[in-house]
Amino acid sequence: MSVSLPVSVLTETEPSKGVLDVPWAECLARYGPREIVFCVFGSQFTLDKEQFQELILGFEMTNIPFLINSNKRLL
Repeated sequence: MSVSLPVSVLTETEPSKGVLDVPWAECLARYGPREIVFCVFGSQFTLDKEQFQELILGFEMTNIPFLINSNKRLL
């Protein structure tokens, strides 16, 4: 079974005026601009748990820091 996922690039915008929680701010402060992959899955993504885990393992194999956010509970 093949899965097609839409991919887009976030464009640069004005920095947020909000304040990050301390743990997030400390974690992200270790990295420079464009050094972390941020991947968001909205309510319409259709991967099952095993496919999602495979995707995460693929991210891990790149050795690039990443954050993933999903609007669906998979556990």
